Amino acid sequence: MNDQDKTKDELIAELQELQQEYNSLKEISENVITERKQIEKALKEAEWKFRALFENGPIGVAYHVMVNDTFGKPKDYFFLDANETYRELTGVDPRGKLVTEAFPGIENDPFDWIGTFGKVARTGEAISFEQYLEPNQRWYNCVGYQYKPDHFVAAFIEITEWKRAEEKLKESEAVKQTMVSNIGDVIVIIDQNEINQYKSPNVTKLFGWKPEELVGKSTFDNV
Repeated sequence: MNDQDKTKDELIAELQELQQEYNSLKEISENVITERKQIEKALKEAEWKFRALFENGPIGVAYHVMVNDTFGKPKDYFFLDANETYRELTGVDPRGKLVTEAFPGIENDPFDWIGTFGKVARTGEAISFEQYLEPNQRWYNCVGYQYKPDHFVAAFIEITEWKRAEEKLKESEAVKQTMVSNIGDVIVIIDQNEINQYKSPNVTKLFGWKPEELVGKSTFDNV
């Protein structure tokens, strides 16, 4: 049946059906456009927040691309960008340089910086670690993640002073332990419940017990 053979009511009904279909498609289209705008807005906000953190945040951030040899093995990486905090914390402006240029000798560092970040850029496996950088003699707490294949972002904070304080604390503990060991008597620390919290090493020489056998037990257990 062609349109000329249809009754007026049939044509109106078909027109109404087409109108409903059009309205439905229009609504879907408007929803898609709205969702797209919302996604674009969210992306812009995320990009703005990332840019604000990159430019003004307290964390050093740098963006790199790996440089591989003919066998695909990482041999260097190139700094595409680095924020101001990165430059402050490292004392180096690496932008537009290879890492072996920005930090001469890094390829001989006991820690394999190039290989470590090369794995991140290749596999997409994120990492987090603390490491000493010999070229500038500073400690860093680092994270690295893949941005896209062969590209990675490294972010870090400097922890040099914290590491120095930690080392001094260890040295102090060692000195204290040496002093305690050289005291002829047994030094004991007992809590309010009469539980041994500490026994100096001389307890072995004088009584035959090992300190770890007594710590955590009541003082009455040894009477």
